[in-house]
Amino acid sequence: MLSLLYSYFNVNEFLVPAFKMKKEEKEYLNGLFTGDYSIMFWFAIMVGMIIPVLVLINKKGRRPLPMFVVGVMIVVGAWFKRFLIVTPTMLHPLLPKYNSPLRFNHYFPSWEEWAITVGSMAGVLLIITFFTRVFPIISIYKTLEDKHAMAIQNETTEQYESLQVS
Repeated sequence: MLSLLYSYFNVNEFLVPAFKMKKEEKEYLNGLFTGDYSIMFWFAIMVGMIIPVLVLINKKGRRPLPMFVVGVMIVVGAWFKRFLIVTPTMLHPLLPKYNSPLRFNHYFPSWEEWAITVGSMAGVLLIITFFTRVFPIISIYKTLEDKHAMAIQNETTEQYESLQVS
């Protein structure tokens, strides 16, 4: 449901500028839909919104492994979406830019930017791993309580079966 709501907001994000269609916005939208950033844009839309909804509609898609894959797809799609929010907008500013070199008209992240991104993702995964070790996801008390209940149930079952045999 949340993914459908996000899809609705995403469609509106592009419908409003398309309705007004000023020159700068036309260049921006053409760059996203059919231009330099179209592959990345459609990848983000498909991987971040459409495929997860299609997988989660199916009952088999609600198992742990497909849910994990869908979660990873949504995170990857969201990262590309954030990249697309910043980069094409910076390349098509609403204020005119004068005397700027041509190399400022195209952008691709440097290896330092990639390293910072990968390092931050690794840091987040490390923090999550640390917290799941220190603060278990499943309560130890609940686990011990369940083992105790299973032991009592097994004893009761064995006593009942021994009465049946006698």
